Amino acid sequence: MQGLRDTHEDEHCIRVSKDKTLLGVFDGHRGDCAAKLCAERYGDAVDVAEVCGTPLPRAFIYAHVSLDKQLRRDCDVSGTTACSCVIETVHDSTSSTERPDKWNVHVAHAGDARVVLIKNDLVGGRGIQATDDHKPNRPDEVRRIEAAGGSVMELYGVHRAGEGIIFFQMSTQHAQSACGVK
Repeated sequence: MQGLRDTHEDEHCIRVSKDKTLLGVFDGHRGDCAAKLCAERYGDAVDVAEVCGTPLPRAFIYAHVSLDKQLRRDCDVSGTTACSCVIETVHDSTSSTERPDKWNVHVAHAGDARVVLIKNDLVGGRGIQATDDHKPNRPDEVRRIEAAGGSVMELYGVHRAGEGIIFFQMSTQHAQSACGVK
């Protein structure tokens, strides 16, 4: 449903440390339970993966899989799309300043939440689409959704994933299989 709503279903998380910043945006659907849960726990899930020696971007996959299990247990019908970014500062060991020499940017997403990076240059900046939306009108997405036990229907020219399967959960399964995670 687009337009005015009685409740706000979107959430975000921001976690800043000395050399790393994590940003996450969660677009809730059919209630706010899933988006709230992800906003509260996403940073911890990424941190746990990294502490256990899992490098980015596999830490994102761990976070999605972990949260997927929690969503299935704790949220009745709501779902969420997600986009996240970790910005790591890199210091040259010979540099005498505290200013970073460069930044490493890692992005992840689930569903139709799009990550766009803005590159600053002499002209003023330009957008670079960093992810491809998981939209149910793409043939590969239809196959993935159906393989996960869902269905795709077209209503008034708009393709929708069928009831009973949460988009975050479907996209997590896709991320697992694409990266060889079981």
